[in-house]
Amino acid sequence: GLSLKPTPNRTDICAEAIPSCIVPSYVINDYAKAGDTLWVATQEGLGRFNGQRWDSLGALPEGSVGTKALSLAVFDGVLWEATGTAVRRLVGGSWESFPVTAEHLAVSGGGLYAMGPDGVHAWDAGGGQWIAVGLPSGLFNEVRDLERLGDTLYLATDKGLARVSVAEGDTGADTLLVPPGLPSAAADGAVTFDPEGRIWVGTQQGENLLLSYDGQSWSRFSEADGLENEWVFQVFADRDGRIWVGHCCCSEAPRCRLDLRLAEGFVNLTSLRNAWALTQDAAGRMWIGTDGLGVFVLSEVADDQWETALTLTNESTGGALASDHIRSLAVTADGTYFGNLFHGLDYWPHGGNLIAGASGAGWKHVGSGGFGLLDDNVSAMAVVGDDVWVGTSSGLHRFRGGVLQARCPTRLRDVIGDQSRAVRAIVSDRRGGLWVATENGLLYLKRGAMCDPVGGDFFLLNEDNSALPGNEVLAAARHPVDGSIWVGTSHGVARIDPEAFTAGESSREQVVLYPNPVFITTSSQLVHLGLDTGGGRVVEASKEEFSQPEVFDLTGRGIGRFEVYENRSWVWKGKNENGDVVAPGLYLVRMRSRDGKVLVLRLGVAR
Repeated sequence: GLSLKPTPNRTDICAEAIPSCIVPSYVINDYAKAGDTLWVATQEGLGRFNGQRWDSLGALPEGSVGTKALSLAVFDGVLWEATGTAVRRLVGGSWESFPVTAEHLAVSGGGLYAMGPDGVHAWDAGGGQWIAVGLPSGLFNEVRDLERLGDTLYLATDKGLARVSVAEGDTGADTLLVPPGLPSAAADGAVTFDPEGRIWVGTQQGENLLLSYDGQSWSRFSEADGLENEWVFQVFADRDGRIWVGHCCCSEAPRCRLDLRLAEGFVNLTSLRNAWALTQDAAGRMWIGTDGLGVFVLSEVADDQWETALTLTNESTGGALASDHIRSLAVTADGTYFGNLFHGLDYWPHGGNLIAGASGAGWKHVGSGGFGLLDDNVSAMAVVGDDVWVGTSSGLHRFRGGVLQARCPTRLRDVIGDQSRAVRAIVSDRRGGLWVATENGLLYLKRGAMCDPVGGDFFLLNEDNSALPGNEVLAAARHPVDGSIWVGTSHGVARIDPEAFTAGESSREQVVLYPNPVFITTSSQLVHLGLDTGGGRVVEASKEEFSQPEVFDLTGRGIGRFEVYENRSWVWKGKNENGDVVAPGLYLVRMRSRDGKVLVLRLGVAR
């Protein structure tokens, strides 16, 4: 049934128990108002309400009842009905039928549209006929609704939101699926961004091995485009925008090779296979962790020409590399972290010199004993400032310089009995918050939040409380331009805006100068630009987040600038442009944040 309010002070209920309600079925599919008359589409035909009472079924135009009425629309004062097998209109009290198999009708942008298994048709009033709208096949199975804006149709489909151009002379062949994008029959297990902000998604199916989205359209790549035909387990965009695609897992070559996308297309690096972890160091070398073959380090010897500079295995390192089954890698200025399948974490403190220690000398192993890993299955890593976050099957670990600083089970501190979740990927946002992809939802840990042996002050996103298309979250990456977080799940891709997500937080984080006031006693005294995260905790602000701070006296005269400290943050030595220590007093420090906001802070100087 249905309810309706014909006057401001009157509500009618149309249901089986109300004798005055005359409809052929109480299963209501749609309704539409033509003039003062309300038409109701039911599972057994039409009903009509004239504003005061329901007309008897016998008073309706012939053929109005006895078949399904699925959708109604009023266009140019004429009532249209879709029955699933035809579209018809009521003209002069009689139905005129058209052979269009449609289940949905919509009026938008000055036009009438019918949608069904045969696609989308537009009504041509001048020609008195329905004309098919050109749509590419295979992208979706059903269009359920649409809106027209100018020359663009936006389509609500069973595979997500789509749009297609219907401009005159346009074939409409460039149908675009916008975020969350093309769903996958299998998992979207790898996500990365190239320097221009184009997302690349690796899937574990043969039809669409690799997807990409440039902000306007999705592209699909498969074996026909030169890709290896096995599952994609890792995708990485290097600093020059080349896309590395790692396939896994095969016991025999040449299957599961590593693909490299160049300007002319994909090429296979035939000597490499079963690539699971991909990253690039400061020198431009590619580090490739494999399943069963150890780690390969590639150097570019000419444009787009790579050779293996180093191979690391359990045997070649004398056991320093705990296994040849590598699941994650992280390269810092100090050294490289190796995440092993079921064999813990290895750290090589090479300092950028790959000659010393390649045989395993000086390496360090961290397992699950004592104050070590929560478990030995290392599955993900992320470099965040000076820290490396390491994820395992049961928690997070924070390392610095190869030394474990803290660890935290991936369970909610405030939920009794909550179980730890296996980590699949880790990425940080611009505020320093962590987004942790797990086997059972996406965890968010804001900067400065509690994360200790009891658990973390995580916020859990899943299918029940968010737009995640699947609870099994396999990959995550941060957009280099807008800072959004994109995740790949078992059922497609989702985008999260951290700024919008955290807008309701009562965060105390603010930009500060410390120490403040500063006592200039020696030439080594430094003023740091930092972030007060609340609770008296102040941390260095990354130089990437702010422009070079300038120092002014109270007359507005510029007297000095901050300098980069240890290649990570901004500091001031309390000296003017001539290198002289400034006089005691109050100074102003001005800078611009990454989002363009100008900040002015006060600084006291004493001697």
